Amino acid sequence: MAPRLVRESAHLSNSVVPAAVLWSACLLIRAVVGLWPHSGQGRGPMFGDFEAQRHWLEVTVGLKVGDWYRQTTANDLQYWGLDYPPLTAYVSWVFGKVAGLVPTLGPLVALHSSRGHESVEGKVYMRATVLLMDVLVLLPAVFFIARRTRTNALVAASVPALLLIDHGHFQYNGVCIGLTLLAAESILRGNEILASVLFCLSLNFKQMALYYAPVFFFALLRRAVVEEQTIAGKFAHLAKLGLTVIFTFAILWAPFCLWPGEGETCLSSLGHVLGRQFPFERGIFEDKVANIWYTLSVLIDFRGFLSTPVLVRLSLLLTLLLLAPVAWCLLAFPISTDSLLLALVNSSLAFFLASFQVHEKSLLLALVPAVFFAQRGVAGRGPLSLQAWFQVFGCFTMFPLLRRDNLALAYVACNVLFIGLLLGAPSLEPAGATASSLPAVGLLGKWEDGLISAFVAASTAGALALHACEALLPPPQRYPHIYPALISMYGAVNILVFFAYTSLLHRKVVSGPAKLKRR
Repeated sequence: MAPRLVRESAHLSNSVVPAAVLWSACLLIRAVVGLWPHSGQGRGPMFGDFEAQRHWLEVTVGLKVGDWYRQTTANDLQYWGLDYPPLTAYVSWVFGKVAGLVPTLGPLVALHSSRGHESVEGKVYMRATVLLMDVLVLLPAVFFIARRTRTNALVAASVPALLLIDHGHFQYNGVCIGLTLLAAESILRGNEILASVLFCLSLNFKQMALYYAPVFFFALLRRAVVEEQTIAGKFAHLAKLGLTVIFTFAILWAPFCLWPGEGETCLSSLGHVLGRQFPFERGIFEDKVANIWYTLSVLIDFRGFLSTPVLVRLSLLLTLLLLAPVAWCLLAFPISTDSLLLALVNSSLAFFLASFQVHEKSLLLALVPAVFFAQRGVAGRGPLSLQAWFQVFGCFTMFPLLRRDNLALAYVACNVLFIGLLLGAPSLEPAGATASSLPAVGLLGKWEDGLISAFVAASTAGALALHACEALLPPPQRYPHIYPALISMYGAVNILVFFAYTSLLHRKVVSGPAKLKRR
């Protein structure tokens, strides 16, 4: 498959940039971002996400499978205990085993004695693992969707926030998102079984892939129930999809049932794994995040008089309400590339804005599918399109986190790079076409371009003003965290406007007379 992707990626640069150059550019950008500090660098005793990922290597290679997710004398869950699904654990085990074969990397995975390990060799190895996963999963997925949407692949592969979080801060979000994009590509190719397997793998790598789950549920439900002609065909299609999901989950979760920890049963062992995925005890949010719940809490802290079960139900109801338009568009209308990508954007935004226990990095799930509209005539035209603005603004909402990791300069560099690529890289339209000549879906009549440009300009000016104030004016002694709070609240308002627009846009794309034509 990889050689085929390399050959096909040559076409993604409109026959101007050879495939090898394209792949090299994508990897070089990521490697350069990796030269900046990672999360928690030199800041004990807990350090940061880099240490969490490194610690999971030593846990998986140093302990039996049944002890990976449960509290034991050898596994202190309070110190970065595994809280991602099994596929992440298996990938950590592979990388840990490889590290153990290299003498200079042995200390990286030495259980207990390696806490806070930050050797140069260890950092290079950990950074290389993220690059490898991008090569195996994310970049092929991006190239496939870029080719389908005729987006410049280098632009699509350079989402600023994803570069900074995965290759700066340090995580493997690209695996989860890449598997989802491959699943979306499979649906568009008519291979629902492969799509189901790939999305199950995404869910089992990071549970935040649940933000995408409604899209695949309703898209596959339509294929099985609406598009099948006979009752027998509908049941057979549903059964086939259901068995695929069950079989995929069973394979991934079976080791914890077959080899439980000492004194554990199959069910109790599975319970430890499941319990680590949904830590409701952490509250509706932990840190400042640009969503509805955090913004409302600044006005009135509802956590003081509403219990966790009540907040869980409220967040679920609000999330379902925001998801309703996505479900309707997928069920009522045939699935196209634009419809599916907009559904991924809007579904993940609904969860980000309203669901329980949201992290600022969860916005990545909306940013990546949105980038495929950045060069096209959807939600504004040209470099000032709303989707292009969303990439930069979404990164802005993560700035407090990035600044804590000493990634402020990298933040500027990645955003400037993205804007430069967007302005300079050719869109891959047929000869004679330009981004501004693409068919556009209008919601606001002849004033649409002007209103979108005004919104983008005003929103960007506000973000720059907050950056200037933070750089020049020290926070009041009474409110030392006022700037991160303002960034989160300002971000929530702008993202809510974007979500409202793209939800209406989704409805227009699937049913309006100016519906985008697929090529």
